[in-house]
Amino acid sequence: MISKPFLFLHIMKKLFLLICILHTVNVNAISIHDARRQPAGSIVSITGIVLNGNEFGNQRFIDDGTDAVCVYDLALAGVATGTEITVQGTIDNYHSLIEVITLTVMNVNSINNPLPAKPVLYPYQLKESYEGRLIQLRNVLITGAAGTFAGNTSYTVSDGQSSSVIYIRTGTNLVGQPIPTGRINVSGIGSQYDNTYELFPRTMTDIEIASLYIATNPQITNMTSSGFDVQWETNNSSTTSIRYGITPALELGILTGNAGTTHAASVSGAPASTVYYVQAVSVQGNDSAMSPVIMGITSSATPGNVNVIFNRTVNTTVASPANNIAQYIPNAFDDTIAAVINNALTSIDISIYSFTNSGTSNIINAINNAYTIGTQVRIIYDGNYPLAGIQQLNPAIPKLSSPPADFYYNIDHNKFVIADAGSSSATVITGSTNFSNGQLYDDANNMVIIRDQSMAKIYTMEFEEIWGTSAAIPDLLQSRFGYYKKDNTPHQVQVGNILMESYFSPSDNVNFVINDKLKNADYNLYFALLIFTKSDFAAQIVQKITNGILVAGIVDDTSGTGAASVYNSIHNAAGSNMQINTPTGSEILHHKYLIVDQNSSSDPLVLTGSHNWSFTAETANDENSIVIHDALIANQYYQEFYKRMQDNGVVLLSDEIKNENNMALYPVPCNDVLRIVSADKEKINFSIYNAEGRLILTSEIKGITTIDTQNFSEGVYFISSATGNVSAKFVVKH
Repeated sequence: MISKPFLFLHIMKKLFLLICILHTVNVNAISIHDARRQPAGSIVSITGIVLNGNEFGNQRFIDDGTDAVCVYDLALAGVATGTEITVQGTIDNYHSLIEVITLTVMNVNSINNPLPAKPVLYPYQLKESYEGRLIQLRNVLITGAAGTFAGNTSYTVSDGQSSSVIYIRTGTNLVGQPIPTGRINVSGIGSQYDNTYELFPRTMTDIEIASLYIATNPQITNMTSSGFDVQWETNNSSTTSIRYGITPALELGILTGNAGTTHAASVSGAPASTVYYVQAVSVQGNDSAMSPVIMGITSSATPGNVNVIFNRTVNTTVASPANNIAQYIPNAFDDTIAAVINNALTSIDISIYSFTNSGTSNIINAINNAYTIGTQVRIIYDGNYPLAGIQQLNPAIPKLSSPPADFYYNIDHNKFVIADAGSSSATVITGSTNFSNGQLYDDANNMVIIRDQSMAKIYTMEFEEIWGTSAAIPDLLQSRFGYYKKDNTPHQVQVGNILMESYFSPSDNVNFVINDKLKNADYNLYFALLIFTKSDFAAQIVQKITNGILVAGIVDDTSGTGAASVYNSIHNAAGSNMQINTPTGSEILHHKYLIVDQNSSSDPLVLTGSHNWSFTAETANDENSIVIHDALIANQYYQEFYKRMQDNGVVLLSDEIKNENNMALYPVPCNDVLRIVSADKEKINFSIYNAEGRLILTSEIKGITTIDTQNFSEGVYFISSATGNVSAKFVVKH
């Protein structure tokens, strides 16, 4: 028997619920994309297809084609996969997973609907922009696979280049099943717990054994103004084809190549500076392997060019033969930026971290004048504190500030300008400098000027993802900062005769790119950085020193978490070749560049941009980075680096591989050990003579050869090859 007080309370509770439903039922329905951007506590009404069933308890993920979101409520018990539902509830943030909870409406509209197509991703792409969506990771291995799956347990999966986490929920029928030890294709729903992005497989059918898989990820190569190649490898012989299009729908069809394990297919007859979406596909009998959709871009109709300038002095005595000396332009960075803006005919897009009104009047005037004469101007800037330079601009100029910093988003740290992106005169300015008096004039910075329409198109794609539209006025609902961004720009571009790479953080796995460049150094690597806190980079560098690679670096700030430890570990291995910047005044070393194999035949390159070597730059900041594969530019950066080390009291030891002898000697002067590096592929027999011409020893060189010099007397020595075409000298000093 129910007591009257209890019955009264029960009736009042039902009445209150009815009042809530009547009160909220008229909330306008919105897309899931828009709902995800509402603040916690907002009431939303959304409709979508359910992506999972009871294996996740009372939790359902729904997708409406614009986005997906988690819905959590007891009313969802028994709702099956493929059901279309309309719900009304409250936006909540549960350990960083956006949810709709406390439902006041839950209507079933239809059942057995098809599920949306699953995007195929690389592990590093599992981020905020895929939260709640049904996706697939292909060709991955479960780290340390052994035994059976346990419930409510995380497992790391990797494709060899990046990793992610799959999380096995207790309610799935995967619990107790053997963990696959080979390559798998794993589907599931993207989720998040605190700062970890996870994939939730739903049932055993979400894990497929991959007997045929893509062994090396597809790469865009051989770019011309009318096409490019796509190259990849598979573990077994199989067919070759690519699906392609000018949209992610790959609507242009299929292009085929030759069968085998090494695959190549070509896009040809294409317009210049055109972006294509491509997916590598290989088939062997009933097995198939496919890659995530990647992007390529044809070269510009007018070959582009790259120029580098520095705002601090350089040492031109280390310029390589036939190279231009590095351009040192004192007190003129602002003039250079202003000149590009003043010469723009149609458009100016700027994304900048710091913009003061001190020392930037030329830039401010150029922007205002461009807008006055009808040039389209759009500006994105960091919104964490007032920027006096932004306040000096015409108020009518469209501007977009980044959101306030929180646990997951930090700052808009980009530094780039795009001029006339749609024309043959398109120009991109990037590098390490902000728009401030100290940065432009005093602090050591580098600036890269890229005159190329294809590169400008790549940067415009990134700008407009943040801007939210290609229109003049930003679309705040479509705007994506930070972890909301996707890896959705081409990464390789041919600029004239220079191969370049382009990446943006936090979507594009930039720290993997940096580590990959460090790992592939064959002769030497140098770096100049404001901040360096990545211990895995430090370990890679120490290993290179152990392997006989010539390494030198300079950092400005060792106060951050992990920075002192990183510095000490490298300094212990490199000695005086690892330095902390010692300024003469208040200036700082603000560079973020890496030089690899300068003055060698082993892919000399420079990596630069706004990205410091830190966890925050990779995960929480908007950043831009480029890689320049060019011997002359690598040597120009070396001229700047040599001078920065010289200003710090260190004269770098020679690393030059002379054109006439193809040999490098270091350290010079040497003490107990001399390392000889030859770029020749064949062995070279050589002899060492002292200053009096007496033969000291004979040996052979191939790659890196170590000579014990601790018993050599101090003085000058000469090396000569048996053929007479190699000669060099070195100094021993104990």
